[in-house]
Amino acid sequence: MEMIPTPRTLLEQMADMQFDPATDARLQELMDRNNFGELDSNEKAELERYAMLNQRMSMVRGQAMLILGRKFE
Repeated sequence: MEMIPTPRTLLEQMADMQFDPATDARLQELMDRNNFGELDSNEKAELERYAMLNQRMSMVRGQAMLILGRKFE
């Protein structure tokens, strides 16, 4: 794997990546309603997309934090 120099500020932004408050609130609402079996098929698909995005974000955050020498909070 070829190493590409990456500015520290970009790595810090990647390590701090998270959903904006409105998206986070929507995700929480979907998860809560999913626990009670209250989602329609569109909402289930929406929740799945958020879950996949969250997984990808976690991987990027983890890699950036590893490079920066940070620990997960």
